[in-house]
Amino acid sequence: MASFIPSGFVPAVIFLSFIVLILIGLLGTYYCLIKELCPCSKMEPAQRKDTGYEELGEEPPQEIETTEDEEDGLADDEKEDLQAKMPVFQTDEEVQKSVSAYGDVQVDTGLKEVDRVPIFGSVHLQVEYSVNVGRLTVTILDARDIPGKSRGGSSQCRFHLVLLPSRKQRFKSKARSTVNPKFDEKFVFDRILEQDLFRMALRIRLYGYEKLGKEKLIGELVFQLADVAQSRNKQMDFWRDLKARLNGSSSP
Repeated sequence: MASFIPSGFVPAVIFLSFIVLILIGLLGTYYCLIKELCPCSKMEPAQRKDTGYEELGEEPPQEIETTEDEEDGLADDEKEDLQAKMPVFQTDEEVQKSVSAYGDVQVDTGLKEVDRVPIFGSVHLQVEYSVNVGRLTVTILDARDIPGKSRGGSSQCRFHLVLLPSRKQRFKSKARSTVNPKFDEKFVFDRILEQDLFRMALRIRLYGYEKLGKEKLIGELVFQLADVAQSRNKQMDFWRDLKARLNGSSSP
């Protein structure tokens, strides 16, 4: 008895076999790529460049080596072009100057410290601390380079002194002419323990003063009293610059 095979069975088997072969080929290619068994994955970067693939990144600078005989045979213009193409390397000394003690690179902005914070004169101070009575005596002797009215200041000036951080003890000096003023005034701050000097400061502000006008701030300084505590005999005699107020505070 002859077996009966449907007419559409053989083409279906052939089509399924063809699909299976394609899947096996794709799986084999994927396996070769993962295991780096494919010859194209072992090509050198130079070979890949020939096939159309380029490596990203900058090429390292190429050093141009010339002998003394070759340089002598070049014209002056050619020598200048050759020196311009030569790579420039920093010396160890230049690198040390551009790196701070903390390891960060310092950028030279061309500005000095006095250029960053404007200075409006200087004041001569004497500061003395008496350990036995807990008294701080501040003497303002004189000042110099105070801007007058022609420089945006005032015809007269006076100092305001405030003990920080409490701000409970404060004084004002007498008004003086802004042309090399002489003050010679003493101000006494009482009830100050020696250990408290390390957390206290003295703020001195210079105000322009007009008889019929309002006082306007010219400059200020903040003096840390820890310097007095650590000084010899608890006495100091020094000049300090009066700088522009940058913190935005308007408190007296």
